[in-house]
Amino acid sequence: MGSIRHCIFAFVNSNGKKVLYISYDGMTDTLGQSQVIPYLQGLAALGFCITILSAEKKEKMAAEGKPVGKMLDESGIMWEHISFSSAFSVLSKAYDRSKLLSKAVALQKANKYSIIHCRSYVAAEAGLELKNIFGCKLLFDMRGFWVDERVEGKIWNLKNPAYKLAYDKYKRIETKLIGKADHIICLTHNAEERLVSEWSVEVDRISVIPCAADLRLFHPLDEAKRILARKKLGIAEDTFLLGYLGSFGTWYMLEEMLKFFVILRNKKKRAKFLFLSPGKAEDVLVLAEKLGIRESDLIVKFSSRNEIPNVFGSVDAGVFFIRPTPSKKASSPVKLGEMLAMGIPVICNSGIGDTDALFERNNIGWLLREFTKEQTDRIVDAICNQEHPASSTCRGVAERDFDNRKSILDYAGIYNKLTGE
Repeated sequence: MGSIRHCIFAFVNSNGKKVLYISYDGMTDTLGQSQVIPYLQGLAALGFCITILSAEKKEKMAAEGKPVGKMLDESGIMWEHISFSSAFSVLSKAYDRSKLLSKAVALQKANKYSIIHCRSYVAAEAGLELKNIFGCKLLFDMRGFWVDERVEGKIWNLKNPAYKLAYDKYKRIETKLIGKADHIICLTHNAEERLVSEWSVEVDRISVIPCAADLRLFHPLDEAKRILARKKLGIAEDTFLLGYLGSFGTWYMLEEMLKFFVILRNKKKRAKFLFLSPGKAEDVLVLAEKLGIRESDLIVKFSSRNEIPNVFGSVDAGVFFIRPTPSKKASSPVKLGEMLAMGIPVICNSGIGDTDALFERNNIGWLLREFTKEQTDRIVDAICNQEHPASSTCRGVAERDFDNRKSILDYAGIYNKLTGE
């Protein structure tokens, strides 16, 4: 109750520091808990009075709603939400957008926010209406080129008239959002360059804030804890443990990662592959069997967010391959910062966000420039020859580039700039 009273007091006295954060991602989703709530908790601690308006999936809300609500209440953050519509995607987006807008208008009338901070396109569509109606500042946290991602990810087939209609509509909305937002946040410098070259956006209206990690949670394991973690997984100390962290599907190239493991295992006979993921184990095991990988060489399990470092911290190298389409130049993989924060070297492919430049400047792992046997052999040979980047080097890059405490200060600076403080 004390935190509720504190938030009410803050609303009365916060002047230009009232922020409505609209997200189409749910706070009960993994992404909400890793990439939204920690930032907003930090901003609330800096004196910003924040209300979250999110779209929540019913099953996630039933499982996580109470603890998430308690956590936000204790942080002095108000939380409003609508139900996420899981029906036919084009129609559900329009329906959810109308629900978000209706609730956002009511909240704006009651609380008179100075800034509407919108995560991605559907949320920003509602935020643009609030800017037009009430004159508040619009912060478009675009995350990437969402419309292009829907097509390149084969989620929207433009041969389907409904998807073609949605594509044309959201392309128009994209142009409006980029043109009318008071400030734009993107994840990569590649995305910033595209905004400047294709939409003529002024550089001082753009901030690049990559997906960051909670470095207090994600940290290297000391040797005793690492040995214990491997023991719990049934992994011998002389086994090379490759690891994948997070969901797989749509963008993540599961087959290519498994094929990489086949080549690795052929040269390092005691290699095993850990998937720490909320995804279905069968998706990995069925494909692995087709590639001749024994089930005994794989571990597929799920861990809660707080337990990830105590499990994944036992791997020798992390890996992720993402389909390198043009829109992925705007992506910043969350797992990259988390792996580096745990002191784990990373194997990833070229063409994703700013990773090429990051790997070229820093000894943090191995960049697969092409999906060829020659390129794969190069990396596997380096691993076999124990040419591993130091754990401290990986951690140091995470501290420099992926610390969410720095990101919180970046967001605070944008808020203050928008309110003239």
